[in-house]
Amino acid sequence: LMAWLFTYLFIGPSIALLSGVLDKTMLKSFSFSKLFPKKEKQNTTTKSKAFTDFLFKMRYPIVIIFTSLTVSSVYIALQNEVNSDPIKYFHPDVPIRSAYDFAGSKFDGLRGIEFVVDTGVEEGIKEPIFLKNLDQFIKKLEEDPSISQVPSIVGIIKKMNKTLNGDREEAYTIPDTKQGVAEELLLYTMGLPPGMDLNNQFTLDNRKLRLKVIWSIDTSKESEVKMNQIIKIAKDFKLNLTPAGNGPLNLSMNRQVVSSFFTSMAMALVLVSLLLFFVYKDLYVSVLSLLPNIIPLCFGGALMELMGISIDIGSSIVCTVCLGIAVDDTIHFISAFKQYRTQGKSVHDSVTSVLDVTGKALVVTTILLVVGFGSFIFADFVPNRNFGILCSLILLIALITDLLFLPALLMIADRKDAHFTDRKQDLVST
Repeated sequence: LMAWLFTYLFIGPSIALLSGVLDKTMLKSFSFSKLFPKKEKQNTTTKSKAFTDFLFKMRYPIVIIFTSLTVSSVYIALQNEVNSDPIKYFHPDVPIRSAYDFAGSKFDGLRGIEFVVDTGVEEGIKEPIFLKNLDQFIKKLEEDPSISQVPSIVGIIKKMNKTLNGDREEAYTIPDTKQGVAEELLLYTMGLPPGMDLNNQFTLDNRKLRLKVIWSIDTSKESEVKMNQIIKIAKDFKLNLTPAGNGPLNLSMNRQVVSSFFTSMAMALVLVSLLLFFVYKDLYVSVLSLLPNIIPLCFGGALMELMGISIDIGSSIVCTVCLGIAVDDTIHFISAFKQYRTQGKSVHDSVTSVLDVTGKALVVTTILLVVGFGSFIFADFVPNRNFGILCSLILLIALITDLLFLPALLMIADRKDAHFTDRKQDLVST
């Protein structure tokens, strides 16, 4: 918005001021007429006309090819999934990533999830039946090759019971009485230094306790699947588990990424459609102008899947950003096309004029945007890198769509032309 205001309120008055101060001779010295003489302009126009002839001949194949590729891209894009690995957001050379990779190569697992186990009653964590069920549940989890360990107070109680019974292996178990469990927990707490008690393991009313599962899983999707499996297994042991800690926050964040992605895309498409209808005052033209903006997004979704880029924080905003930029080129193209048509030019001549004038600007602005977004390839933060790469590719595809698909579509859709049939006969005879 600020760039638009700057262009209207500064660039325009500046040109007007210079036009009033400098005479025509001085203005000519500032122009590029010597670099681009009229002959070169005529050659450019001839090239635009030849390109328009090619578009006219191939208009149906172009539309069919783009339609087929779009359908295929949608199918490929739907195979993608929401997934992320926060550590792999960083380049391997970043210290936190390199440190994690080194530690991960030495240990079975560095990540995991925490659960709150609710017994339902006060002092419930001291019940031997509950603790034995929890013990069996932990043993079941440790059979999973992706789970390295499940630390909890169950291990502490069993270790204390073994120590108090002469370190006999058969004593490494849960006491049979609630009083025995309470005494061992009290004895263990009394032997700890100040500030090292077990208050971080269970609530003050001894109703809920903390259970941590450490695993070697990295991605958010696999973590969510494993979390749901653990909760389901817990029901078989009559345990009530609630996910807690940072794990559920990260998982819910990814779910929000999905919902916000589709919500933002739906809102953007609706708003863009309304704005196009407001600009053109023609529902038919508004729908036609929306198609060239949707096609690059479909291609971009397919590229994400083919490049192995999952939907995450960085890639989820690509389509919305690119839609806002790509629609600008389409509006320029169609506005210029309607203007030439209003002046009485044929469809063929209108497309030629648009490619000769507006087409150059579209190419230049797209190159600038591709280079600007492409600079993100040097970023250490992977979501930023993916964002830049995808934006560059989608905007490049949007340019190709506006220069090939959109003119071909206009040539097919615009039949209100007295010269259209004559031009077709000339091209056929040629």
